[in-house]
Amino acid sequence: MQIKTKFSIYFLPILAIILNVYLWEKISFPYSNPEEVIGYYSFFSHSHFTDTIRYIVFVSTPLILFFVLFIFLNKQECLKFNEIFPNVSFRENEKNSQLNLIFYICLFILTAKFFSTEFPKNNLDIFHEGQLLSGAYNFFLTKEIWKNTYVISGLFMDILNANLAWSITGNESIGAYRFFIFFLQSFTSIIFLILGYYICKSFNLKKDEEVLFFLILSIVFLYLVNSNVLVFRDLPLACLLIFCLNIFRSHKSNLAICFLLGTLSIISLLWSLDRGMYLNATLISFIILLFFMKRNYQIFFIFLGILFSWILFYLLIGKGNFLLFIDHSFTILKYMDLQQGVIYPAPFSDEPNATRGTRNLLLIIINGFFVIFTLLNRKNNIPKETKLFLVILFILSFLFYKSGLSRSDAPHMKQAISFHTILFIIIIYFNLSNYLKKYINNNGLKFLLEKKIILILFLAIFLQNNINFQHMKNIFNFKERYIKFININDNFFLKENDRKIVNKLKELTKNEDCFQLFNYHTAYTYLIKKKTCSKFTHIFNLGPKKHQYDFIADIRQTNPKFILYETTPESETLIDYNDKKSLFLVYSFVRPSEKFPYINKFILENYKTLEEFNDWVILHRN
Repeated sequence: MQIKTKFSIYFLPILAIILNVYLWEKISFPYSNPEEVIGYYSFFSHSHFTDTIRYIVFVSTPLILFFVLFIFLNKQECLKFNEIFPNVSFRENEKNSQLNLIFYICLFILTAKFFSTEFPKNNLDIFHEGQLLSGAYNFFLTKEIWKNTYVISGLFMDILNANLAWSITGNESIGAYRFFIFFLQSFTSIIFLILGYYICKSFNLKKDEEVLFFLILSIVFLYLVNSNVLVFRDLPLACLLIFCLNIFRSHKSNLAICFLLGTLSIISLLWSLDRGMYLNATLISFIILLFFMKRNYQIFFIFLGILFSWILFYLLIGKGNFLLFIDHSFTILKYMDLQQGVIYPAPFSDEPNATRGTRNLLLIIINGFFVIFTLLNRKNNIPKETKLFLVILFILSFLFYKSGLSRSDAPHMKQAISFHTILFIIIIYFNLSNYLKKYINNNGLKFLLEKKIILILFLAIFLQNNINFQHMKNIFNFKERYIKFININDNFFLKENDRKIVNKLKELTKNEDCFQLFNYHTAYTYLIKKKTCSKFTHIFNLGPKKHQYDFIADIRQTNPKFILYETTPESETLIDYNDKKSLFLVYSFVRPSEKFPYINKFILENYKTLEEFNDWVILHRN
């Protein structure tokens, strides 16, 4: 490619990025909120469509320009449409015994880590873990799913994971639940390690390069999992990528994998609703690519898996629960942004999290440039099946970033960019390795692709996973530690203030059938071992006005004697209305009395203050 042509291809897309920075604030949709969902968006009359459209415009404009310019200005190096899709089977590399050995050693490391690591004994997250424990305990007591518990994140997340933990261990405790989550997170490390293995095998690299690439990917994957950027909620997405890559690489021997891929359609939605939506949208894109590859029999088995799993799910839970599942899912997706959305920071601004937000958007665009260039360029030696896999990875990553748009604080944006981080590492590796190959050939620095660098990276995996002789001793007393951990009293995981209010509530409600919170300390209903008096166990995600009326109807019917109201209001002087960060925290976490005015009015009309205990307001029925 000539320098002038290369300059032309990149200049207009970069100009489009600069223009989009200016247009960001100009893109705005009329605010509409007929169901009166109170949240960050409502305070600023911000449409829940605006950030998504801004994101699509900001990212897609330079990518479309790059795509068009590459086709028209670089015709000699550009593949024709029919040349993009391979019509022969993937050529397998020779067996790489060194790679297989290192892969199994890494599996051993992760297994050793699971059996040797100390179990998590940190304080209970009353909000996040509370959502999962209280919903699960509601089901544990009532044995009804959607009717008595409003499922928010997914059936497994909100209900089944904790119940599986309690069923397996025979103990309804925080320790049992945490051990199960600890196991799932360890299993997530293994699944992503397998994904890294298949990715490095798909590029037809030389043996040493394949090993080096695998070790780099392993370090990245394990870092993302160990830092909770990739979590067990992402398991279906990792399985999706593994299945897609295997299907791309083979023509005949993967019909079972096609069927399993189809079953992920419903499994992913039940595992985690938002991940399920990303998976199904990516699955549609994958089927379209298979159609152009004329893989009709594979498409048939994918649809067979989809149909079978949905019908089986319907038969297992019945018509009533199936309709409730559909209703809950659509309602959550419809109002999710209005409930918990935070306005995405304008690129290159001084708004909270703007630096991270800008960096993420630019990373997505860079990844898009690389995928388009790789897909269309006939001169690179990357197999066509692998190129198409990179397209699927980019599509999934692009969709996955929606979770960073919906809740654009630092932790959520960091998680949302995780799959783009993986794609970027692949980009860096290939560009850097191609440069180093030239440098090595010229200067004879062969050790970079020989055993020394491999040993260094291997050592990094050991250190990254805290594998040392001190921890290895824990393997021999794993059973003893496990039994002790699952039997730890729940009070051990509580802060002193939480322990006091829980003991107080236990005393008040010892003769009550249910108990209701009107705050975000959702774990309290689990900790006092009571079901909630409403199906909304986690009121933070209680959505439209209709849900407020549903909540009131539940309270009228169950007629709880006590309600734990909010803490006593903090002084308004603590809020600096001139500080953007302070306002961000206030408007992104609205108090229940403001967020749910209809419920608040009903409660104050029918309940009176019994006492104030440790800043908590306990209400008693009139």
